[in-house]
Amino acid sequence: MESLLKLCVLCPLLIFSGCCKSDAHAGHHHPHSEVAKEGNFLCGKCGEIKNSDKCCDPNAQKCGCGLIHGSPGCCKIDKGADVKLCAHCGQVKGTETCCKKDAKTCSKCGLHKGSPGCCKIEKK
Repeated sequence: MESLLKLCVLCPLLIFSGCCKSDAHAGHHHPHSEVAKEGNFLCGKCGEIKNSDKCCDPNAQKCGCGLIHGSPGCCKIDKGADVKLCAHCGQVKGTETCCKKDAKTCSKCGLHKGSPGCCKIEKK
């Protein structure tokens, strides 16, 4: 009984202290949907910025890659799971092109020129 009481007291403390948060949301103090609204995610179903006005528009023209023609992810990501973009360079986070030092940068937004996030997301 004493173990159950300790468990009931410790679990909420661990959850609220941040020990049980996933690495994907480390450092973020807002829910996933708010992060997505900041433009850091591309929708894996359509290629547009997640939760934007254009995201999953049923009337949008599809490209041969299966995503919305002209979307930031069009012919740059595989259709499927949502993709996180790097806020420092605009590339798909964790890929070999992410934050590559010799990449050309866009004069308008400062991100890697031609990256999925180029002129679509805000550089951090």
